[in-house]
Amino acid sequence: MKTVFITGGTRGIGKGLVEGYCKAGYKVLFCYKNSTEKATELEQKLTNLGYQVKGYQLDISSYYDVEKFFTKLFESEKIDVLVNNAGICLPQKMLIDTTIEEWENIFKTNVTGVFAVTKMVAKQMMFRGGNIINISSMWGNVGGSCEACYSSSKGAINSLTLALAKELSSANIKVNCISLGVMDTDMNRHLTKEDMEELKQNTPLGRIGKPEDIVDVALLLSKEDIFITGQIITVDGGFTL
Repeated sequence: MKTVFITGGTRGIGKGLVEGYCKAGYKVLFCYKNSTEKATELEQKLTNLGYQVKGYQLDISSYYDVEKFFTKLFESEKIDVLVNNAGICLPQKMLIDTTIEEWENIFKTNVTGVFAVTKMVAKQMMFRGGNIINISSMWGNVGGSCEACYSSSKGAINSLTLALAKELSSANIKVNCISLGVMDTDMNRHLTKEDMEELKQNTPLGRIGKPEDIVDVALLLSKEDIFITGQIITVDGGFTL
C-alpha cells in the first residue's frame, strides 16, 4: 500500500484530497494547523469506513517544527506521494495597502512551508523515487489584480515545481503542479454571491470548480510509472483561456 502525505487536509481541497486518496487505496497521512476538531472528525469518519488515515497537527510555516516533525515521522513511515496543498490568502486589496507583515505571512506558509516540507520528504524519497504534487493557483500563472501577494507566492510555487522536476529527475522523483481556478471552498467564502456568479459566467465550462475536480488529476500525477514531470496543469474550467 502506497502512502500519501497531504498538507492542509481538513477542509476544502485538502479534505477532498484526503477522501479521494483513501478511496483510491492509499494510506493517507495529513496535517493541519488549527482545525483539531475537524481533523478528528474526518479521521474518525474515514477510519470507521475501513480506511487507513491519520491526521497530525503541524504549522508548516515554522521550518524547525517541520524538520522535527518529519524526523520523528520517518521513524515509522515512508512517504510515496507528497501533496503540498496548505495555503492561505488575503482579502483582496491593492499592493500599496498591504502591510509587510501580511506579505511575510503569505510567503511563510505558501512558499517557505512548501520548501520545508518538500525538503524533508525529498530527502527520504531520494533512493526510492516518488511523486511530489504542488497545489498552486491560476493567479500564479497570470497574476490577479488586488491579489499581488497571493499571485506572487503561487508564481514562486510554479517556478519551484519546474526547478525541482529537473533537479530530482535522476532520483526518479516526479514533481508536478496543479494550478487551480475559482473553487467552491472556504478560501473563497469572502466573495459575495454576485462575485461568485460573475466568476461562474466568466468560466467557459459554466460552473465553479469543486474539490473532486482536483482529485482525479492528483491521482493521475501520483502514479509510480507516470511519464509526466515538471508540468503545471491548470484546472480552471477554461477561465484563463
